[in-house]
Amino acid sequence: MKRNTSLSISVLAAVLALTPACERLSRSPEVAAATLDAPDELPSLQHTVFGDRVLLFLEHPALVRGEVARFAVHFSVLATGEPVRVGRATLRLGSQEFSLEAPTREGIFMIEGAPSSAGAFAARVTLAAGDVAEDVELGELVVHADEAAARAAVSDEEDDGTVAFLLEQQWKLALTLARVERRDLAQNLVVPASVRLPESASVDLHAPIAGTLHAAEGRALPRVGDLVRAGDVLAEIEPPIDSATIAQLHALRLELDMQLVEAVHEVEHSKLRRTFAQRELDRLRALRPDGLSTLPELDAAEREVEFTIHEEELALGRKETVERMLTERARFDTRTGSPVIRVPVRATIDGAVTRAPHAVGASVDAQTELVRVVDSSRVWIEGRVSEFDLHKLTEKLGASATFLGLPGVRLELDGAPWIAPRVAEESRSVQVRFSAQNAQGALLEGMLAELSLRTGRVVGALALPAEAIVMDQGMPTAYVMKTGESFERRVLRLGLRDGDFVEVLDGLAEGERVAVRGAYIVRLASMSPATMEHHHH
Repeated sequence: MKRNTSLSISVLAAVLALTPACERLSRSPEVAAATLDAPDELPSLQHTVFGDRVLLFLEHPALVRGEVARFAVHFSVLATGEPVRVGRATLRLGSQEFSLEAPTREGIFMIEGAPSSAGAFAARVTLAAGDVAEDVELGELVVHADEAAARAAVSDEEDDGTVAFLLEQQWKLALTLARVERRDLAQNLVVPASVRLPESASVDLHAPIAGTLHAAEGRALPRVGDLVRAGDVLAEIEPPIDSATIAQLHALRLELDMQLVEAVHEVEHSKLRRTFAQRELDRLRALRPDGLSTLPELDAAEREVEFTIHEEELALGRKETVERMLTERARFDTRTGSPVIRVPVRATIDGAVTRAPHAVGASVDAQTELVRVVDSSRVWIEGRVSEFDLHKLTEKLGASATFLGLPGVRLELDGAPWIAPRVAEESRSVQVRFSAQNAQGALLEGMLAELSLRTGRVVGALALPAEAIVMDQGMPTAYVMKTGESFERRVLRLGLRDGDFVEVLDGLAEGERVAVRGAYIVRLASMSPATMEHHHH
């Protein structure tokens, strides 16, 4: 992994600045009284337990019945690497409880208590601190009958070569850990790529005829950035009209007005005829019970009613036709009396206006570009693959894309890629294309990208975050937490990398916790003998 030189210098300075601070912390009276191992004191014990939200590191002397023991309870928030700054801690040892209402110092609760009985007792530490409240099981703690039994049972541990790194140091760096777990990883072929718009994603709207440009009724001319929908009238073109055409339009308007008068007359006449016919039919029906009308008379009256109804429907249809023609005819300027003809220009796709160079009143010719509309809701991610890597591509595994202009964005691309049927002679590469949704418009045409084409998959690979890997003398290395305040250096043999995770072929075991943020500082601490001298005993 590459490291910036200035970063390494600043990191080293941080470690050097931490060393004297850690000396003061480790030698402070309250911690030293509980954790330093003087010749007459009982040997100390350490416990490291990972909860769901916190890391518990507990230091205490060997427990003796009736003797007051001081428990140094360290709490670190796993998600942030920070110390627990508020809350109440309770140590339960069998049926006894020892508690402290607030941390003695950030992250550390100095709890005192005297076990009342000898034996092995289930122990648990409860932290009540808001979002990080948790019960942490310690297993069994042994309480000895006397000091001799305690000294005989606890043996001194020799230095195992681990890197001492106090929690006080870890908290200053907000050091975080990751659990080595199994996950499915994909093998990727990474190629340069860019964002492109499909050919059908943009349209140039031209003037259908020559004339004067006008805004659509009730709207302004579209401007760059306006959103439009297919079918919207974006502008209107008014063609020039000669005197002969004007005369014809006036004559047509007069003729339509006359036809409308005639149609209205026919409708009213048919309504009257239908009314009279219906009255005659009603009269004959009333006379029929008394024998004063005949069946032929009733049949003739009913036929007359049906005929007048049909006649009225025809008259109404003609009237509606004439009215529609009047509505669709050329408008006439109320001031000049001249006809006004406008040809609409409609959007053919949904999208945003990216070009609108003309203003109202501009003279345009046929085929003059009026508006450019671009639909960027879908884009193409196009990359180039060497012809020698084409055999690695599969249709089912998909791909992902990252973008130089959008840090942290990783776009998953599903489906089979389109592969161009031609190899570029200059680069010996083949164009590969994926389609992607771009509803928010974050992907811009021409944006640089990296296309990760999945060429294989490893199921259940042992993996850790790439950030946890530190290059040490050219070897990939990780630092495994052995206790809350010590790490072990592991040289790794790595496999494939999938995004932020790397396959570990050798060097780590499932479930181990490795330093992630701050891992490089742990490496620098391993190179400083001073830090080896000040860990808690």
